[in-house]
Amino acid sequence: MKKLFEGQKKGSPFKFDEVKDIEVWCSKEIAGYVIEQRQESDQKVTENKDGSVIVYIPSAPKLDIIKWVLSEGGDTKILTPKWLWREVVEKAKRIVNCK
Repeated sequence: MKKLFEGQKKGSPFKFDEVKDIEVWCSKEIAGYVIEQRQESDQKVTENKDGSVIVYIPSAPKLDIIKWVLSEGGDTKILTPKWLWREVVEKAKRIVNCK
């Protein structure tokens, strides 16, 4: 059992794939709460003229980012890295095709 937890960070017992340098576009409809949620973190939010925002996330578990983007129902889009956006699109297609 001890080997299961070797090399893990305290408070994070399971190893998740980390993604670095993530940029996520968020629509103006969710911009307010996105700004509010990110104020106390190392994430940076840039406001656009149209009311949308771009969130820069230095590092996060891949699964967390994918779940967040899918949960926003089209009000977010991963700008970088592009490969992560393609994974989100594939998961969305699987949801649509689920019977």
